[in-house]
Amino acid sequence: MYRLIAAFAALCLLAPGSAQAADIDTTTGGRTGAIALFGAGRLPTFGQIFAPDPARPILTSFSLFLDYRADTNVGIPNVGPLDLRGYVATWVGNGAGTILYTSETRTKPDTDDLTEFAFTPNLILSPAELYVAFLSITELPQTALRAFEIPYGPSDIYTFERYVFSQVGTFEALTTTDWQSLAFPNTDRDTFFKASFDVPATVPEPAALALFGAGLFGLLAGRRRRSTRA
Repeated sequence: MYRLIAAFAALCLLAPGSAQAADIDTTTGGRTGAIALFGAGRLPTFGQIFAPDPARPILTSFSLFLDYRADTNVGIPNVGPLDLRGYVATWVGNGAGTILYTSETRTKPDTDDLTEFAFTPNLILSPAELYVAFLSITELPQTALRAFEIPYGPSDIYTFERYVFSQVGTFEALTTTDWQSLAFPNTDRDTFFKASFDVPATVPEPAALALFGAGLFGLLAGRRRRSTRA
């Protein structure tokens, strides 16, 4: 009896075993150099275009990275840590469309350490669309120069992925103004970027649940009648 109840509970929570998600990782070739400087007084927004895995449309996580302080290599004084946020938006050919995800505020410490900013949006995406994951400081007040290098790898690893950036100063303008990308011969560069995808969890069909529940109810009622007669 208890085994039957346990089986019903397991059926209600049924989900397929998650196969290994088809992830994106442009960091595997190591750091080749810096694309640009991100932060106050420099690029306020940068990111990576990507296409979701058609078989696993849920974007479970993504990461973007920042590296050395601006003053390390270019002689610009850097005065402290940098606050930023992570975002995901639809990509509409030449810019961001609808904002689908906004993170809480994160901080790049005032150090030369490679820092990964990892986010867990758990968004269901359309395999027919392109998207952009990006970091931006445009929603946060910046009072002094705080800039850090954007690292990139040795080559363009994926078909659709591409580094993009925006120089507009307000968050609202990110979805109304064209973004930019690198000019030839640097168009094959990807910023350090990771993305993980998964399949949606499935639940039992309503008809199957109803049939199983009716059978369980009948079994319980039969056992109750037998107990009463005894």
